[in-house]
Amino acid sequence: MSVLYFLFTWVLYIPFLCIVTILVCIGIAISIFIFHRERWAYLLGILWGKLLIRATLSKVVVYGRENIEKNGVYIFVANHQSLLDAPLIYGYLGKEMRWVMKKSISTIPFLGKACKFMGHIFVDRSNAISIAKSLEDMSKAIEKGVSMMLFPEGTRSMKNEIGHFKPGSFAIATELSIPIIPITIEGTYEVFSRNSKFLRGRKIIMTIHSPIETKGICKEGIPLLAKETREIVLSSFHKN
Repeated sequence: MSVLYFLFTWVLYIPFLCIVTILVCIGIAISIFIFHRERWAYLLGILWGKLLIRATLSKVVVYGRENIEKNGVYIFVANHQSLLDAPLIYGYLGKEMRWVMKKSISTIPFLGKACKFMGHIFVDRSNAISIAKSLEDMSKAIEKGVSMMLFPEGTRSMKNEIGHFKPGSFAIATELSIPIIPITIEGTYEVFSRNSKFLRGRKIIMTIHSPIETKGICKEGIPLLAKETREIVLSSFHKN
């Protein structure tokens, strides 16, 4: 059985992932630069996410979409279990947003350029200037009414657990009084973890929690806000 999973992953899924990603990235560039339709680019992103998740033969269940107001502006924060987390959120969240992502993604052929075209924000976490610039870019995007999405752990989990939440995103949320919406992702680790040699179809659950208001929270309260947000994410982890 392991041989079948291995062949499915590397002979079928990975080539499919690469082809779909390249085609969608080209479509995004055409949508933005030729037709000037950012909405089309966003819809292509949804298509990309759903295709990559469904191709794993996994079932997706989403709870809490009613917690997102159509015209609301939020900072979404989610635990990070797998490379599949981004396609999952893109395909199934149902809210247009911009991502804060590590700078190394900008060097990936096709994908890096497409992310840049769509206004996603790159950050080099080892560079203080880059971090400050990313926070400034986040502020500008939020002030224009654009929601943001990030993984406050900073990287994928090595184990099926939730790590420490870094305070940067919470500082921006409190400074601009933007609600935070925690998201719990469960199941993507079992499908394709950081250490996996092949993927397996599993049940994937995404829980969208109620918004956390940040008005009136001072700088000293940011660590507590990060801790409370992590506890909310944990509240739905391994519960289904």
